Amino acid sequence: FIIKELKYIFIALSIDNIANILVFLGSTFLWQYTLFYHIIIPCFAYNVIWGCQFIACLISTKWVNKKVHSIVQYNQYSVVRKKLSYGIDESISSVQFLQINRSNNNGAKQVNDSGFSSKSTSGSVSVYTSNKNKELFYKLLSKQQGFHAFMLHLSKEFSMETLLFLIEVIQYQNYIKSHCKYDLFSDRPGTSLYEKIVFPQEIPKSDIVYADDFKINEQNPDPIRDINDDNILLYSLKVKAIQIYRKYIKPQSELEINISYHGRRILNKLMGHEEIIQAWLQNKTNPPFQFKELLDLYDEACNQIFALVIDSFNRFKHTN
Repeated sequence: FIIKELKYIFIALSIDNIANILVFLGSTFLWQYTLFYHIIIPCFAYNVIWGCQFIACLISTKWVNKKVHSIVQYNQYSVVRKKLSYGIDESISSVQFLQINRSNNNGAKQVNDSGFSSKSTSGSVSVYTSNKNKELFYKLLSKQQGFHAFMLHLSKEFSMETLLFLIEVIQYQNYIKSHCKYDLFSDRPGTSLYEKIVFPQEIPKSDIVYADDFKINEQNPDPIRDINDDNILLYSLKVKAIQIYRKYIKPQSELEINISYHGRRILNKLMGHEEIIQAWLQNKTNPPFQFKELLDLYDEACNQIFALVIDSFNRFKHTN
């Protein structure tokens, strides 16, 4: 388009310059002929000059814009506000975010391919519904080769912390289930990720979850006496929960993950201040209820991170 534009502008300006030369020659040699000098030369030559200049302006503006309009339209993007809901009901948990979409049908198709189905509402609501895609993802994570391939893909996207967080939290939840003597039934059966994701046995075990199960933190190395086994386990699980928080949730933490402001604020209130932490650690009332709370503590954060991991999985499926 640029080559054609320059070609046509060159032709128009060449005609313009020729007409200027003819006006100069006519004014020089035909001045004694009144008809040529006063009528023909002004009417013909000057209209040609103005016409050529006008054509050059049209070529460099309207013609070019018309030619590249389809390219501009295809590469146009818009920022839309999305609401992502997960679980069996939108009221269970949701997060709002901004998403960049192509402003054309082809772009819309690419967005829908990412695992979200959109509803045409004023709020641009998107609900994750691809159960088949999730089952495929669960199967991939259960195989050692698939797990390592996907982790390598996350390393290229600089988002390994998302899967590392899921691994440690799921191992933590399984640890609670295996060590607690109470039957901890979920309020929403089938919605927790630890019930669905089974990692390969070969993956490393979390140092936070499994190393030195009942060790007290460095500030208080003496073992706790005169309390029953439930309280020992409860204390240990809270310490592990705090360590996970400080590793992934706390602002500016080592592997800080991207979760909603609401979800982070809830965890900050519980584990963000030393005075509150100490009071929480010393709380021994109703152990069965507290075990249940610890089991569900990171569910919302896991669901939000799982939505991001699924998005990476959709890109992973299209890589070589």
